[in-house]
Amino acid sequence: MMSRNVVRGVIALVCLSLMLASGARRTTATVSPIADTIPPEIWITSPGDGSTVSGKVKIMFYSFDLGGIDRYELYVDGELKQTLLPTARNMYFVWSSRESGPHTLICRAYDRAGNIGTSPQITVSR
Repeated sequence: MMSRNVVRGVIALVCLSLMLASGARRTTATVSPIADTIPPEIWITSPGDGSTVSGKVKIMFYSFDLGGIDRYELYVDGELKQTLLPTARNMYFVWSSRESGPHTLICRAYDRAGNIGTSPQITVSR
């Protein structure tokens, strides 16, 4: 009486012989990662467009990217004012200025693939 291991071995050899006889070949597939070409989404959530602000202003924002964020930047009147890393304790910017009048605010998010997302511009007055 043959043991189960011998029977399994014979079945495996028969299957292998049939595969080789039928011309079946082993193929390998190469899977390439998909390049991230989509910029992150970012919006300034506070203060609102057209707001009047004074003193130190907390600039809140919301951002999203599937591949992860590398850094955030705040621009006031086109000038870079502050950079935040996603590991920062507080995920908002604090801006203060003594200059009165209207100011434009824009936030940018940079993802790990180098894509840049820019928030819609808002205008605040001091």
